[in-house]
Amino acid sequence: CDNLSSILISNKCSGLKIGSSAFYKCKKLNSVILSGCDSIMERAFYQCTSLSNLDLKEGCKYIGDYVFYDCSLTTVNLPNSIEYLGELSFDCNTLTSFVFPEKLAKGSLPYGKRAYTNFVSITWNAESYEGSLMYSVYNNSFNTYYYYYGVAVSGAKISNITIGEKVKKIPSQFCYSSGSITTITLPESVEEIGYSAFRCSSLYTVYSKNPIPPILGDDVFTSKIGIIYVPNASVNVYKAAWSDYADKIVGYDFWGY
Repeated sequence: CDNLSSILISNKCSGLKIGSSAFYKCKKLNSVILSGCDSIMERAFYQCTSLSNLDLKEGCKYIGDYVFYDCSLTTVNLPNSIEYLGELSFDCNTLTSFVFPEKLAKGSLPYGKRAYTNFVSITWNAESYEGSLMYSVYNNSFNTYYYYYGVAVSGAKISNITIGEKVKKIPSQFCYSSGSITTITLPESVEEIGYSAFRCSSLYTVYSKNPIPPILGDDVFTSKIGIIYVPNASVNVYKAAWSDYADKIVGYDFWGY
């Protein structure tokens, strides 16, 4: 559709599935508002290069591979009903910030060469993410696979990560190799942190609010970590549980009493 500029689907279309390549390469499509949409299949809005306004309402559960690939989205705030994100679903070179939904359980993150150009801010609200944070690219010239881990690969500009107050588990390799993150705050809800989750070369300060030390995977932090603030009453418990980082652990008054 050469001249299609906007799409509005009302909540009267309950349970709607948008099929594969439904609006493939609609070059002038600028605005999409979707209510009553249950799933969006692969490449539905592939290379809609003018698409900069997306309003996806609660109820949608599934977004397939390459759905918003190469669109002009800058900020993405997904409804909490989303449970699955396909590979390269939001691979946009204009992307600056991304808010992940609470119910997200499986699928890929907004990976790709384009997604990292201007990507600076992430809000991670997924309560118990179970999927792999690995994205692979096949190189035909060398017949090999290249693997990218986490929300911020080495050299990415991501400097601000906010972890939501309901998050229970930080996935493995969550921000593996990021060079821009200096501080991380873990809310009281966090109970487990996967291996290499915060192996970030510039990460120096960590705030962990849970009085009970979260279970740590292997090599969660690099040796460059400078200080880990934990609740005052839990210093000794943390030092025993996080023995590899015991000399970095310091008490902190999170609640002002």
